[in-house]
Amino acid sequence: MAVVVQCRAYLTLLQRIRGQIACYQRPLGDICRTLEPELYSACGFGVCGDSLVTMLEGADLCLPPGAEELLHRFGAELGQSYKAEQLAACDAAIAELAAICAGEEERLPHRIRLIRTAVVCGALALVLIFL
Repeated sequence: MAVVVQCRAYLTLLQRIRGQIACYQRPLGDICRTLEPELYSACGFGVCGDSLVTMLEGADLCLPPGAEELLHRFGAELGQSYKAEQLAACDAAIAELAAICAGEEERLPHRIRLIRTAVVCGALALVLIFL
């Protein structure tokens, strides 16, 4: 569950970054300083920085496979090119992260059923042991 929540938080973050670049051409440092505390904590950030890579290094991450690498790659190229290229990079990262999040959301009900089954089986095993 935490994986899906954090993945969705990063998707929201990337969409905000894209919107701020598209509308206001704001640098990432300014964008990060104006994040809501709820989004900031949902992403697991420990420190506010001027680059996404710096913030990711201090973050408490529980992302699905591939998402962390995607975010590091995106953070490294953000701010290194003109506006059109940055928007294209944002769009590509958003699309890829959305696909990762969708995959995790599809697997979530199966994982929940598996965990519930394991808990019930463990409880029954304890009952049988103590009888």
